Amino acid sequence: MKLLLPLALAAAPLAAGAQSFDLGEIVVSPNLEPTAVNKVGATVDVVTAQDLQDATQGSVVNALAYQPGITITPKGGVGQQAYVSVRGAPSYDVAVLVDGIDVTDPSGTQVAFDFGHLSTAGIQSIEILKGSQSALYGSSAVGGVIDITSRHATEAGVHYYTAAEVGTYGTANLSFATTVKTKDSDLAVTLSHAGTDGTVGLTGSSANGQKDGYWSNRMSANGSHTFANGVKLGFAGFAEANHGEYDPAAPPATATQKGDTGGLRVYAEFTTGAVKNTISATTYRINRVYDTSNFGAYGFTGTRQKLSYQGAVSLGAKSRLVFGADTARETYVDTFGTAITRHIAGVFSELSYSPTDKVDLTASLRDDHQSAFGNAVTGRLSAAWRPQSDLTLRASAGTGIRAPSPFELYYPYGGNANLTPEKSKSFDFGVEKRFGPDSYIRATAFWLQAHNLIDYVGSNYIQVPGTSRRQGLELEGATTFGTVSVKAAYTYTDSAASATTSWAAVPRHTIALTASTPLTAKLTGSVSALAGLSRPNGMANYAVAGAGLDYKVANRVTAYVRLENLFNARYQLVQNYDMPGRAIYVGLRADF
Repeated sequence: MKLLLPLALAAAPLAAGAQSFDLGEIVVSPNLEPTAVNKVGATVDVVTAQDLQDATQGSVVNALAYQPGITITPKGGVGQQAYVSVRGAPSYDVAVLVDGIDVTDPSGTQVAFDFGHLSTAGIQSIEILKGSQSALYGSSAVGGVIDITSRHATEAGVHYYTAAEVGTYGTANLSFATTVKTKDSDLAVTLSHAGTDGTVGLTGSSANGQKDGYWSNRMSANGSHTFANGVKLGFAGFAEANHGEYDPAAPPATATQKGDTGGLRVYAEFTTGAVKNTISATTYRINRVYDTSNFGAYGFTGTRQKLSYQGAVSLGAKSRLVFGADTARETYVDTFGTAITRHIAGVFSELSYSPTDKVDLTASLRDDHQSAFGNAVTGRLSAAWRPQSDLTLRASAGTGIRAPSPFELYYPYGGNANLTPEKSKSFDFGVEKRFGPDSYIRATAFWLQAHNLIDYVGSNYIQVPGTSRRQGLELEGATTFGTVSVKAAYTYTDSAASATTSWAAVPRHTIALTASTPLTAKLTGSVSALAGLSRPNGMANYAVAGAGLDYKVANRVTAYVRLENLFNARYQLVQNYDMPGRAIYVGLRADF
């Protein structure tokens, strides 16, 4: 609570003169339909495009690290394997969507998303939904959901967006985007390239002492057209190719990986009577090939095809029902001769009820049937209460389920075909107080309990008996001191694991701070700091800082310089993998 008090004292003077509050921010992930954030009972944080541009840490992974309840685990620098946990729930308990496409990897060790290949180019917003969300998103949403939206056409006419950056470690990042928007149609296309000579990551006896270079090329696009009869057809898709070197955790060796991924979603929105309908089809494919000097070449391929229907209808003035069904087919293929196909079909419903203009209640229920494990029913209840226009109280409770991945079940070296799904429960309670449109304090207590965790012990996957628990507190706030804008976040996480090594692998305390201020009419300065304390497995505490300058060259043209790891701290976010030292980057952004 030490962080909350100074934030409250700093923001208090604003309260007396504040007469209006900007509570109109809209989020999509918590309730399946666009909802004002102050009407949502679940905890959700939003990272905007402006946040990503202004972030002194310079990547999606590091920008997420500054959000409360988020822990990142990259194995070194750009392009290296990087996963994100939510409130300590590991990455494979977090669903990740890009423009409505599930991008978790069916062929991975666990069905998770590797953020190491995702740059900030072309990203419009990121919503982080916390707590068990299987009632909305099915398996693997035990810890929460990260919902990423690409750049869309938001301005009428034709516009172009370019960015170029070079810096330490032979880094070169380029992007170009164009958007077109008319009365009935919109289209956005983004092309990007990221490349680096890399740094030396792995330490100790297994280290090979070589830099791990990396490059990736990505294209994303989305668009829609609304016909005279009100029917809207749209699509969103992406394709990416990447290549990099990495350090296998084995006796000194060299290794490379090649990957290609692609996804496409097409949808139709139309109204029949009082029902708003959405029909969509998505496809996703990921292929990874590894070539190591000690084990040779091997690879994995995963695919997912999904069909879904969602309907929404108002039940009077105070209630709204969202309902639907979906079916998915996932495949897993490896070079060791394993080929697995599994089918998942589900039905879901969500009822929202507002008994007064100050209270919003939501109940969600989902029944999934998976070909390997049968039926699973999950649910969620949430409530938001606004006793005052500037005060919101939230509470949510949910159940979650995670089915074992094909790798955990059938991999020739350690797979266990007897594994059963993990089951979980979560609860959180939060309060948010606003002091005008840009100042607020928010506190959220959370609790998560999981049964039958799957862990890798010795050389095999096993089912961990008993119950594991995690609880904690998130504090966050923002305010302005004169011309200085400040955001701060603190997360306390306490774990009680049942004989598992992976469940508690997050710091007990994490602290994040960002601040920015205009130095002249055209020059803006920013600083950031991130620290992790009381870390598991005997890992050392860490603290790292960054700084940046933005200079407005002309209208919609900005030059910038960014310093990462300002004090050249030596630290690790994954044991035995050093993070990069001090680095400087310069760049130019132009919109026209």
